[in-house]
Amino acid sequence: MERQEIKFKIVRTNPKGLQYEFCNDVIITYDKENFYLQFGQIAPPQVSGKDELENFTLLGSIESQAISRIVIDKNTMPGFIRALQENYEKHEKITPLTAEDSL
Repeated sequence: MERQEIKFKIVRTNPKGLQYEFCNDVIITYDKENFYLQFGQIAPPQVSGKDELENFTLLGSIESQAISRIVIDKNTMPGFIRALQENYEKHEKITPLTAEDSL
């Protein structure tokens, strides 16, 4: 059977009440068919004095709270990467990083 290509328009919807979540941590894993992205939030504890700083240093780890997990199939990933790169480049033209931002 011959494969036939079908084209259609995608209409994206934005449900009311859909919330944004702040993310400052991401883990990406993959298998043969999919990529798995887990987004998280890291909130370091507030350190107000030398004693607390020493205790914090002994702790050795900070928890990242998972907020969302997304699966992207391997065929969609190249487009996802291109979209990220294009939007990142546009963003950098508007708000370039400074040396202070990378600290």
